[in-house]
Amino acid sequence: MSQAPRTQPKVAALVGAATLFALAAVGYSIFPRPAAEGVPDAARHVVYEVFGDGDVADITYTDDGGTHTAQEQNAPMPFRKEFRLEEAAFQVFTLSAQNAEEGPITCRITVDGEVIDETTSVGAWELALCSDSSM
Repeated sequence: MSQAPRTQPKVAALVGAATLFALAAVGYSIFPRPAAEGVPDAARHVVYEVFGDGDVADITYTDDGGTHTAQEQNAPMPFRKEFRLEEAAFQVFTLSAQNAEEGPITCRITVDGEVIDETTSVGAWELALCSDSSM
């Protein structure tokens, strides 16, 4: 019996990650909370991190609370993306990273100094997927 090409796991992982991001973008709307009179809206400090044994990774993330997806192919490791996000009634945070080499790859999402998700996968073409939502 012949084996499937090595690219098949990569394609399946990318399709799975793209589906998750599409569901997050389509399924949720972001409604800003009304600010109390005289009090400015709060902003959240979001940090996405990817690290592991490899030199580069393919990384996909939402950077606006759930509706916009960005991708960075062959991003140098370790990867770190920081941004401020206005607090809303509902937010989705997603980060996925795919290894191009053997070894571990870890993704981590931190919001306001608190780690809200961290996942490690091991192996070539493995996908580490982190996500969380807040209401």
